[in-house]
Amino acid sequence: MTDLGTVFREKNNIVLFDELQYFTGLTSIEKYAFQNCSFLTSITIPSSVTNIGDVAFSSCTGLPVENNLRYADTYLVEAVDKTRTTYTIKTGTRFIGTYAFQDCSFLSSITIPSSVTSIGEQAFEYCSSQISITIPSSVTSIGADAFHGCEGLTSITIPESVTSIGTYAFEYCTSLTSITIPNSVTSIGSGAFSGCSGLTSVTIPSSVTSIGTYAFEYCSGLTSVTVENPIPVTIEYFTFTNRSNATLYVPLGSKSAYQAEQHWKDFKEIIEYDNRLEQTLSLMEIPSKTYGDAAYTLPETTAEGLTITWSSSDTMLPPSAAIH
Repeated sequence: MTDLGTVFREKNNIVLFDELQYFTGLTSIEKYAFQNCSFLTSITIPSSVTNIGDVAFSSCTGLPVENNLRYADTYLVEAVDKTRTTYTIKTGTRFIGTYAFQDCSFLSSITIPSSVTSIGEQAFEYCSSQISITIPSSVTSIGADAFHGCEGLTSITIPESVTSIGTYAFEYCTSLTSITIPNSVTSIGSGAFSGCSGLTSVTIPSSVTSIGTYAFEYCSGLTSVTVENPIPVTIEYFTFTNRSNATLYVPLGSKSAYQAEQHWKDFKEIIEYDNRLEQTLSLMEIPSKTYGDAAYTLPETTAEGLTITWSSSDTMLPPSAAIH
């Protein structure tokens, strides 16, 4: 068995359900699986479970509450009192559930432990107070609308572990001015950053193979877009609606490819940049010489055309004298 379906939904005679740990091969708890099991007080979620559907434990009001947060074992169901300003998620929590902190409009501080692997859909939707959030490196997915309408979100750190950013995940986060998308991300959902009017720059790593429709729609302040992939990813007309006012920075040698690609070519300006990494070469130390001796002739570029910057450990030697 890999999933439960909804066979236990609205079963008010269920109080304890620790037997779940014995369901061999269980990987998913479906949407609505235990919804309205209001007398359920305890459940054990096996470590084999990697996905829990929307509102799987909705209205399970008998589940235990710790520090104002209701849990179904390692699944955070909801904040009970949504007027708090600070929440600390307990260590060992693996899932932040759908709607868990929705409408916690006073939320200004939250601690997410490194055990969390998934942030559910609409988990922090409409948390409108000023806040900065760090997502731990254990998280692999950010659900749809997860931070939708978080108008006070000033910065967010997305770790290298995240592979996908859900649809409308950061829509109308109007206080975000910049966002770093890590190299682990392969897809940016439709509307992911739509309406982020404060966003002025964004860098899209070469790992991204899919950018959804409306991903950066209505980002009226966006003036700089840097892409690291020399091959243009297909975008739609509404993906970057402010492109006529923005500069597109593309890898060296790829300008013509972007100029030929629909919608990418419509950016105000396309500028190439050298995306080759600066390299530090370990070379044999050159023996000391006495001033006045014949100078060494040092190459200024590598065979590949990369610039070499030479330095001397002799503090009395001016930098310009290092290459002659």
